[in-house]
Amino acid sequence: MPIPFRRLVQGIRRELWQRRRPHGLITWRYLLPGTDPRIRLHRYFWWHSGGRWPRAMWFVVESWLWLRWVFWYGWRASWRVVRRFGSEVRAEQGISLKRQAWITLRLALGYCVLPGDVYRFRLYRTPGSVLDYVYDHEASAYHTWRSAPLGLKPESLQCIQDKVTLAERLKAVDVPVVATRQIIAAGSALSLDAVLGNWTQAFCKTRSGNQGRGAFAVRRTDNGFVGQTFAGYELATTADTEAAWSALLALDDALIQPLLTNHPDLAPMAESGEAITVRYISEWQGGALGCLLATLEIPAGRGDSGRTRYESMSIDATVGRFLPLPAESRTSRQAQVQTERIWDRAPPSRTIQDWSVLADASHRAHSLFPDICAIAWDWIVTPEGPVLLEGNTGWGVATPQIINGAFLGEGGKL
Repeated sequence: MPIPFRRLVQGIRRELWQRRRPHGLITWRYLLPGTDPRIRLHRYFWWHSGGRWPRAMWFVVESWLWLRWVFWYGWRASWRVVRRFGSEVRAEQGISLKRQAWITLRLALGYCVLPGDVYRFRLYRTPGSVLDYVYDHEASAYHTWRSAPLGLKPESLQCIQDKVTLAERLKAVDVPVVATRQIIAAGSALSLDAVLGNWTQAFCKTRSGNQGRGAFAVRRTDNGFVGQTFAGYELATTADTEAAWSALLALDDALIQPLLTNHPDLAPMAESGEAITVRYISEWQGGALGCLLATLEIPAGRGDSGRTRYESMSIDATVGRFLPLPAESRTSRQAQVQTERIWDRAPPSRTIQDWSVLADASHRAHSLFPDICAIAWDWIVTPEGPVLLEGNTGWGVATPQIINGAFLGEGGKL
């Protein structure tokens, strides 16, 4: 099957079957002629999440997803989330399970808010603030809306999506980027063994996209290859790693890059030895570049599904000193205990090494894109200094709002 046609089939399958919710909030309130600017914005985000889909087809797709969510997935997800977190919330805050369940179900079915977001943003305490937040399934439209006044150009988005093109532009302004040793064309029949040659370890990822789709680390042993996917699943045999390699080539061109290691001061904080990421979100603020948010993203073992769990810590962008998120931002006491355990292994200075280098380089990188409002730059601080992995214009909006407050609420980005 040719690659473009395969991608089309995969896209249709992903949107119509694998996806379990609409691409934004859907509520009957969109039909009202009210003047609440939050209602108008969420309606805008939803309607413009369709990209280049024909509007009639987009409406049909969203109607199908809404029906599946309301009549099947939404109430089931609500039940699972309340069952997981409800008892602890009742014990700590005195909110009955019945009330938690009612609010979660009402927001899930009445707005298409994910039940997990009800607990992430503590909406069971203040359900009236549901429209103050931007949710991850409408984040793409939100980012486009914020950049539109700056004259957003498709070429800029395409450049940041293409990791090779972006690296070439950033090297020209002295931004330290991760090296790409090889580029293997999508659909290639080359085996992983043939590509790696004498290398003992590497990181393989797609040329475009983000969120680690298809990416994996691989190491050579006496018995062949072993590895781990970006999501955290183990690749225990050579056959597993070759299968991951084939799946990667089915998605896009593949990049072969060195497997970076953490700075020794930060390394003890990651239980499994996986890379700790610094996310620096630069933003145009009144004609100058500033920092919207900086966080430390620390691998913290595996969740129930086997995927890697991450603990976030906020970073004071002026000096690079990091702190745990407030205890009330945690969805469970277990998560808070995990954070405390990681904090105990932090370096005494609680400061990111070469922070000024990282911050200045993030601003130099963003200066090349005056038409994009905010870009998330993902760094690894290695023993040799900070190394940029990639830029991301579709960054997740949950953590910034947990730390800084709701984007559309009072004092937000409305």
